[in-house]
Amino acid sequence: MDEFLVRDARPADGLQVSCIGFGLILVLACFLMTLPATGATINTGPLLRTVDAGTRHTCALDEGGGVWCWGWNASGQLGDGSRTLRVTPVAVRGLPGAATALSVGDDHACVLIRDGGVYCWGANAGGRLGDGTTVNRDVAVPVSGLQQGVTAVAAGGNFTCAAGESGVVCWGRNPWGQLGDGTLEDHRAPGAVQGISEPVRALAAGGGHVCALTETGAVKCWGRGGNGQLGDGEWQLAVAGDRHTPVAVTGLASGVRAISTGEQHSCALDGAGAVRCWGNNLDGQLGQSGAPSLEMPRWPVGDLPLDALDLAAGGNHSCAVFSDGKVWCWGSNRQGQLARPSGAFSPQPLAVPGLPAMRSVANGSRHSCAVSAEGAAYCWGDGETGQLGAGDRNSRREPVAVDWSTVPDPGPRAMLRLDSATGVVQKHIVRGSGIPVRFGWVLREVPANATCHIRRSPDDVGIFRIPRGELAQGEWTSTTLHAWAAGDRGFYVACSGGPRSLPVTLSIDEAEYPLEVTIAGDGAGLVISEPEGIDCGSTCVVSRTVGSPLTLAAVSDAPDSAFVSWSGACDGWKDSCDLVMAGARQVTANFVRLRDGIRQISAGSGYSCGLDAAGEVWCWGRNRWVESGITGSARVSWPERVEGLPGPMRAVAAGDSHACAASESGRVWCWGGNDRGQLGDGSFVSRETPVEVSGLGSNVRAVAAGPAHSCAITGVGAIRCWGANDSGQLGSGGSSAGSNRPVTVAGITQGARAIGAGGSHACALITGGEVRCWGGNGFGQLGIGDRMQRPTPAVVQGLPGGAEQITAGQTHTCALVSGMAWCWGDGFYGQLGDGDTIPGQSRDEPVAVRGLPDAVEQISAGTDFTCALTSGGSAWCWGNGWDGRLGLGDDAWTNHAQPAPVSGMGSGARAIAAGGQHACALDAQGRAYCWGANTRGQLGVSGTVYFPAPTPVIWR
Repeated sequence: MDEFLVRDARPADGLQVSCIGFGLILVLACFLMTLPATGATINTGPLLRTVDAGTRHTCALDEGGGVWCWGWNASGQLGDGSRTLRVTPVAVRGLPGAATALSVGDDHACVLIRDGGVYCWGANAGGRLGDGTTVNRDVAVPVSGLQQGVTAVAAGGNFTCAAGESGVVCWGRNPWGQLGDGTLEDHRAPGAVQGISEPVRALAAGGGHVCALTETGAVKCWGRGGNGQLGDGEWQLAVAGDRHTPVAVTGLASGVRAISTGEQHSCALDGAGAVRCWGNNLDGQLGQSGAPSLEMPRWPVGDLPLDALDLAAGGNHSCAVFSDGKVWCWGSNRQGQLARPSGAFSPQPLAVPGLPAMRSVANGSRHSCAVSAEGAAYCWGDGETGQLGAGDRNSRREPVAVDWSTVPDPGPRAMLRLDSATGVVQKHIVRGSGIPVRFGWVLREVPANATCHIRRSPDDVGIFRIPRGELAQGEWTSTTLHAWAAGDRGFYVACSGGPRSLPVTLSIDEAEYPLEVTIAGDGAGLVISEPEGIDCGSTCVVSRTVGSPLTLAAVSDAPDSAFVSWSGACDGWKDSCDLVMAGARQVTANFVRLRDGIRQISAGSGYSCGLDAAGEVWCWGRNRWVESGITGSARVSWPERVEGLPGPMRAVAAGDSHACAASESGRVWCWGGNDRGQLGDGSFVSRETPVEVSGLGSNVRAVAAGPAHSCAITGVGAIRCWGANDSGQLGSGGSSAGSNRPVTVAGITQGARAIGAGGSHACALITGGEVRCWGGNGFGQLGIGDRMQRPTPAVVQGLPGGAEQITAGQTHTCALVSGMAWCWGDGFYGQLGDGDTIPGQSRDEPVAVRGLPDAVEQISAGTDFTCALTSGGSAWCWGNGWDGRLGLGDDAWTNHAQPAPVSGMGSGARAIAAGGQHACALDAQGRAYCWGANTRGQLGVSGTVYFPAPTPVIWR
């Protein structure tokens, strides 16, 4: 897609005219913008295309090809002709024309010029600027021998690479073989990389390694590899892991869409749309728990959507932006790189709050930046050297807009995007001071026998109104489009045929516009307004003046109905919405009818399952391995019945990639992922429909599902487990090999009353109240006074009496003793509930949960958080608060080291389940509610990516 910036000229005071012509299809665009007659204007900066971040500085590329930098400048890395630190953007000097691509290294930066040449500036130790010297440059200089034909450039820690017609070349420092020429010699000018014969689509350079994405979607990497960041399946420490020429990344099929490299890790967007990372994982930057490093891309990152637009690997953190405009980050948060007020790191992806819709993201060593759909830059994290561009040297744990106040204001401006393949003007963006805006343009040199169509763009329905509708062939009269205010607005003009001219204007319409309010869903509800005037129970249309403010409130109109969410001009889960009229608007309030009679609920990792009064199992959420039991879809947004179960079930357990259910006759059936034998059917084949667990027989009393193992209690009280056994979680002793059939847990052949399956461990409650645990114990989750894993059961130490319930989370465990909650294991996020918030504080013996108002009747441990129900029917949660999984009803997402009340569930709750990043509960009528992350539909509600308060599950 070709993009063109509209420059300005000022014909008279208070008026702004901008024109542009471009391409084989010539479009002349003129913008007449009315400016305020008096008063200061706000400079919103140039329209940005992309941003990239280094160790202590940041640079951005605008839509006109200009380059801007800010932050540390001791080596001239800002390119403004000085060595002065800048806390706001300055223009890079020395570029011969418009830049089309930008890459920032540790202390230098490079751009690709429109004619295919490469220019660099900043630190030049080792010759990383490629100009044949080692002299630092504070303005851009050309790279020797690369003045045309280059298609990609990547600046690394102390070296640079480029790709083009002649293959891949690199220059600069070479201590780990990152120049890819088979040597360890530095080069001051570009030298050829060996072993890449096919065209390269993209390059990414990290701290000491490089990855290349070929036209076929394959990935090859070279250079430093001591932490597995080359992804070749070889994990060798120090220089033994380095590769001086490219090697293929293992475990990535062809069709990779994008790559990014950090200090010592790498990430890719695979052909299925999943983000996968490998290399150093000490801060969780791979999005995985437990492993210090991965030598190849093994698993997708968390529960991220499958529609990433951009991804970025930084120093010790990673981020990605998705088609809905949301940015998710994971890894180190020590300087606020994840935009969270607390917490040192998180291997689980977290949505960055406080951002508008974004389109690209970049990570530096300890900070992050992103560019919005409207071309504005936001940064967060370490700001000590001004790298956030916020006008100061303060760090931020929330996004802050880059400050352009020191840059001369070019006045209002606009940008057109033309799809050169189709000749369609896809979008224009108007930015700057002064509205109303008058916009007009003319298409010329349209091909012979042309037909032109004007229509509203899909993402702007309701803003533009075309009185005449689409233009038919030969209708070349003017058409007026009406809109209010500036912003991101668009329309399409598609033409084919011969030379014609079609004038179109956009102007202010001061008249009233219609506001259509609709009640949707099978529930009953009303929408009322402040100021008064709207009291709507079905579909209503009222008129409101452009610019007038309005507050809408959604109110349930029946005891068995509940408000779920807004759609249209209002969005989100809160029952009120503030709206400003800006053209025609449409708002929908979604209400659902609550379903009674759900008798059990289970929350897995990214999905949920419920058991109704008839014994039927229903699941919803992530379905990548058909763990939700529904074929044909990777996501199930509301409950669907699991087909193939033989008769009524009496219990269901949701794990990570699989689920199991016990029938009324006492037989166990499982479905979903089976790579570790967790279905127990004697195979390693994943199953889309339930299969019976082999050899368990009938009279099974209980079943539990962990990430990759399962356990059940037989009729005589013995415990049998199957699946993964890396940490001894099957409890059978001896070999750590897993089993695709049930094996007996050593020493528990009778008397078991309850079973819990955690991340890599399991626990059982024995008649008399004794608790025994086995498996992984790296956080003390076995409760036996040490951190050594046990392949056979060991008795939990320190409980004050006989236990009544047991629950196993990802890396912690809890039990109830005489109505009091006790927890042990990982306490990093406060999930033990004892009030201790010391980072990394874990307990290898039980500690009492503090602050619960009544006796506890049920407790459930999830991933880094815990929830409980009291005898008064109130729900409480504590631990990791990210994604709203504690259900506190706010957007703070703070951790809680002691129990906090779940919003709206102060009484009447009778069951609760904590999952991966969400939780669910049942009320006294058996109605299901869920809260927390909803990235995969695990809350049973479509749309919003998280709900920080309980929302009713939608049954259809």
